[in-house]
Amino acid sequence: MQAICVIAFPLILFFFADRGGGDLPGFFVRNAMLWFPLVFFSYAQRKSDSQIYKGVKTLLLVVLGITALTTIGWLIIGPKYENLWDQTYCRLLGNGAQDPEKLKLYMRRNIAGYDFIYASVLALPMLWVGIETHHGWKRAGYSFLLLILLVMIVLSEYTYAMLYSALILVIVLLTSAIRRLFRLRPGTSMLLSLLPLVVMFLLRIPLLQLAIRIFTALDMAVPAGNLTKLLQMFQGTSVDDHNRLVFYQEAWESFSASPLIGSVLRPEKQLSYHSDLLDLLSGVGLLGMIVVAIMFMVLQYGLWKNAKKCAHFPHLVLMGVIFLIISALGTVFYSRDVFLIYAASLFLVAREKTTTPSAGPGEDSNGTLPNTTE
Repeated sequence: MQAICVIAFPLILFFFADRGGGDLPGFFVRNAMLWFPLVFFSYAQRKSDSQIYKGVKTLLLVVLGITALTTIGWLIIGPKYENLWDQTYCRLLGNGAQDPEKLKLYMRRNIAGYDFIYASVLALPMLWVGIETHHGWKRAGYSFLLLILLVMIVLSEYTYAMLYSALILVIVLLTSAIRRLFRLRPGTSMLLSLLPLVVMFLLRIPLLQLAIRIFTALDMAVPAGNLTKLLQMFQGTSVDDHNRLVFYQEAWESFSASPLIGSVLRPEKQLSYHSDLLDLLSGVGLLGMIVVAIMFMVLQYGLWKNAKKCAHFPHLVLMGVIFLIISALGTVFYSRDVFLIYAASLFLVAREKTTTPSAGPGEDSNGTLPNTTE
């Protein structure tokens, strides 16, 4: 069933969501590779054989760290070399692929792209789990990795990535503080940590205005401009035709015209190309989305079931919610890095022997959570 889904998914995306740029063979291969992490870790979960995934976590952490450091370096010195500041974060499968020499240059310099930035955002809750469940040099290592990923995200000037990162940090910090103060379970602590976000939403106008002034003062025009457009949306004023909201609206209107089957029977599709979820809704409707959701569940069979036993299950849920937000407000069906972090986190974090510094109801007196070993 997983093999059938891997074969069918690229065809659905190509014919109904207009992904792949008209190159079906190339897109088919790239998209089939996209699903490999889900299938691999699902297989490893079913086999429960540590030899299958031995060393995977260490390799992932090392690759995250090295790529973040090299990217930070080139972002800092980029303006001195071929205007890399403006060119670095193009999609390597998009703009970079049109210029093979530029693509080779980026690869030799190990410069991260769009995929890696949003994969790093997904990794933040998992790195926080590492900080909370380890001590000594391991905790220092996780803290350092989280710090450099945050620096890279800020330097990339990807506005939404910065917003998601800020949201994640607020939630995990408040969750940890509430848990320590009131000795509550992780899930309860995380739910309580969401309450201040309601206050932040109510104060969204002054907070956005403050953020715009800060980015303007730092001469970061891209996030300042994007936040200005977001502010205009919240204020109810008009936005220009190149705003993402306009593209989202086109796909939503197409879906609204035929909610059940979308544009399956129409010769022309009305897509946003800025939201995978909205474009799928526009292309195949609710009935098609149900099929797509079932296929996605088949590809990650068993991963969430095992994750439910993990003491840090709320952090995995947070990662899943961010994954859905990125899919709704961006594109992920080209982003192998995103799916790798998503699948690896579900599998590896759930297999950690987790401990926490503050005991809650149902925990041992020494603050040790029930082990979730294989």
